Amino acid sequence: MIGKTTDWLTLVFTHEYTHIVQLDRSAGWARIARGALGRTPIALPNIWLPAWQIEGLATWEESALTGEGRRFAGDFRAMERLPASAGTPLSLDRSSGGLVGWPGGHAPYVAGLGFHEYLAGRFGDSSFGPLTQSTAKRLPFLGPGAFRSVYGMPLGSLWRDYERVLKAAAAPDAVHGPGVRL
Repeated sequence: MIGKTTDWLTLVFTHEYTHIVQLDRSAGWARIARGALGRTPIALPNIWLPAWQIEGLATWEESALTGEGRRFAGDFRAMERLPASAGTPLSLDRSSGGLVGWPGGHAPYVAGLGFHEYLAGRFGDSSFGPLTQSTAKRLPFLGPGAFRSVYGMPLGSLWRDYERVLKAAAAPDAVHGPGVRL
């Protein structure tokens, strides 16, 4: 599912290039390790981030940079909004992937995009660079601490607020535009 686009190749290139920029970053101790050991996984802390964070940023950027993509595709966004309208948005742990049932392998993209959209709306999309830089100097699996340093709040609190905002926006009585309901 690639989303709303007139030029799929540009969209895919933008998405994959975002992965390169994010995942190939090393800072602090990791930069020293990379200098000594080369491009080994231990020297690339961002490859250890959860799937929703990796795919969410790339899915956000594909739309932010092209004006197309999954952010603007109603069928894709419905995978985020329908569970929220039922009061059960995708949780932080389920958004990391590995789901067998719906939305299956789309969960990291769906929730990751929604969460990055929430962060961009609240803090501006210029905060994604400092977040990527902050996670690039953390030990593997300790990336969530970067949210507190960049946003002043722990990841769990930010995700709960995202869920609250999403539930309110997806509520059956919430009107989105002239006469349009989720």
